[in-house]
Amino acid sequence: MNQRVRTANRGDAHEELILEVKTRGELNLKVIDELTAVPGVETVNWVVESGETVG
Repeated sequence: MNQRVRTANRGDAHEELILEVKTRGELNLKVIDELTAVPGVETVNWVVESGETVG
């Protein structure tokens, strides 16, 4: 699995990191469970790239 930080935000009470994680295949709930189990992680969103450009 490859990953990189896309955005980092820091407030007085929290930090937010948006990571791009490249996986193989379709939605994998096990990956979401593993990411959610990391201490401090509150939310995991899975976004599938379709290759389409909006604009």
